[in-house]
Amino acid sequence: MKCGSGRAGDIVELAVAVSALGLSAGERAGMLLRLMRNAVEVDRLPRYGELELTVPDQSFEPANWHV
Repeated sequence: MKCGSGRAGDIVELAVAVSALGLSAGERAGMLLRLMRNAVEVDRLPRYGELELTVPDQSFEPANWHV
């Protein structure tokens, strides 16, 4: 099942549908990216731990974007 997309270069960019993960607004999740070669991890982002994410709610855009 495809639940997102991504691109890699100098910057790694990922998009994941929170609905596919079963998450709702306000819930927290951790994410990491592992680069595997022949079932062996050759790199990992972030190097240690996970990126901690909170699924945005309706107040996210008004609180963070101003024109």
